[in-house]
Amino acid sequence: MADSTDGRENGLDLRGTNDYPIHFPADSQLNLSPSATNDAFMSPTKRTKQSVIDEYTNKWQSTHSAKSIEDTLDLAFYHNIKSKLSKVESDDLDVTFLGTTLKTNWQIFKSMKKNILLYTLEQLKADHFCELGCGPGYLLYYLKEIGKIVYGGELIPDAIKVAKKFDLDVSKFDFYELSDYEIIKNNSVIFTAQAIEQLPDATPFLSGLRLQKDKISSVVNFEPLITDNTHQNEYLKKNDYNTNLFELLNSADDVEILSRSDSVLGIHPLNVVSKLHWKFK
Repeated sequence: MADSTDGRENGLDLRGTNDYPIHFPADSQLNLSPSATNDAFMSPTKRTKQSVIDEYTNKWQSTHSAKSIEDTLDLAFYHNIKSKLSKVESDDLDVTFLGTTLKTNWQIFKSMKKNILLYTLEQLKADHFCELGCGPGYLLYYLKEIGKIVYGGELIPDAIKVAKKFDLDVSKFDFYELSDYEIIKNNSVIFTAQAIEQLPDATPFLSGLRLQKDKISSVVNFEPLITDNTHQNEYLKKNDYNTNLFELLNSADDVEILSRSDSVLGIHPLNVVSKLHWKFK
């Protein structure tokens, strides 16, 4: 990753990098100790396939009235923000960006997330871009807008209906069903964005991709990973989020890790996404 550069303009901190040319508000360092975090984020959770289905069915049901892909995001966000961030207003979010924690609002965070993911993916060369666990497909929509040929897979029927509404090629897909990976097309970049985190064990994901590896150009995972941050690691474990994705990939003889960047972006200091780029040998 390129070194950050300092600079100020119109009250904004322009500490972007060549990898992530994003503007964001300045001067908002936060206390990341457990006592400073919301108790709701540290409540132990047992994550099962059915619990994930229930959670996301509830989430995407709120998006059917969306008039645009932006509305889809906003409706889903405002539907569940209070339950997840009971002490935080939607315009007062604690966001982690490239290792720096700052206070900002939903609209800026949404722009940051979109630009980071799109900037990363648009650098890659492939005939197709496939998001697994794509929800209503808002990232696919943005990739399509910049000329990429996109498709995706999603488990929740309500999310698939919203994706179809915006003319996106999204099929029913279950991470645990190996046959579902047959949706992968030749010369595809596969990517996920906080979808593998819902799998306590990433073995089915890797096994499914391995069956289709001749069709896969490379894989990009935007997912929380175990790092040297003990508070973040504790959060992942208590919430039963995935903790073995990188371990499985790093120990696989047929996988080459191309790059890894930690603490890229998170809507809360304890739930921070890393970027992992890899391919089959």
